[in-house]
Amino acid sequence: MTADLPKKKPLLAVILETEGVLVGEALDRALRTWNGRRQEGRPLAFGQVVLQLKLVPTGTLTRYVAMQRMIAAAPGGRKPLGLLAVETGAVKPTALVEALFAQASSGRRIGELLLDRGLLRKPQLDALLHFQRSAA
Repeated sequence: MTADLPKKKPLLAVILETEGVLVGEALDRALRTWNGRRQEGRPLAFGQVVLQLKLVPTGTLTRYVAMQRMIAAAPGGRKPLGLLAVETGAVKPTALVEALFAQASSGRRIGELLLDRGLLRKPQLDALLHFQRSAA
């Protein structure tokens, strides 16, 4: 039995796809395998699936897993704004990580930094903030 593609991609899959590391049939194969394992009650992290299928070298994957951890880090119960921006396709993961490093040194809000860097427009930021508040 071949599993279907999942309705929602794991964050690591979104990052790998957005960065052009895992695309097309290779991405679909990894997603089907990952989803099939979940449906069978034998879940496996998406990164582990990618490694088992030998779709991405370990060293490359490690870099993107670190990026995933940085993007998904959330104080409190809200989904981080940066994660929402990546999931919606508004911001590339690498651009978000650069903005997060700038945020750490400046203390500014991530939304302000994304606007200043031209990565988001004000209406996009407002929509993401509205969604973030309503989903909390």
